[in-house]
Amino acid sequence: MDLTQETFVRAYEKLDRFKSSGRFFPWLYTIGLNLARDHLRKTKTAKNLENELQGPNNPFYQDSGQEHDLLENLNVEKVGMALKQLPSEYREAVFLRFHEGMAMKEIAQALQISVSGAKMRVHRGLLKLRQLLQKERRDDE
Repeated sequence: MDLTQETFVRAYEKLDRFKSSGRFFPWLYTIGLNLARDHLRKTKTAKNLENELQGPNNPFYQDSGQEHDLLENLNVEKVGMALKQLPSEYREAVFLRFHEGMAMKEIAQALQISVSGAKMRVHRGLLKLRQLLQKERRDDE
């Protein structure tokens, strides 16, 4: 809640830097994402992130659209565990694409990378997620 409040305070303070030709949400999301990254670096609370990804707080918990194919025969908790194992840059891109429903251009703006970089991160994140889930499935058999 504190980071959310700080995000809006920072956005208000830097409103003069917002380009009216751009979309507001990716700009705001970038501010929040940077604050969250800084907070995690400072407090090193990766364990808290693990707890957030379990159960209904898991970003893939709600089934919709493209997520359906991936989650159809898998336990949501296993997806959350696999998602935690992704490098943060892939996890962020996959989250923005499938949970937030952002377009690649918006993801690129939010992560401050090129559109091709955003596509690469989502693609590689999904490949890595698929590999982790297949490994988990083999281990269960």
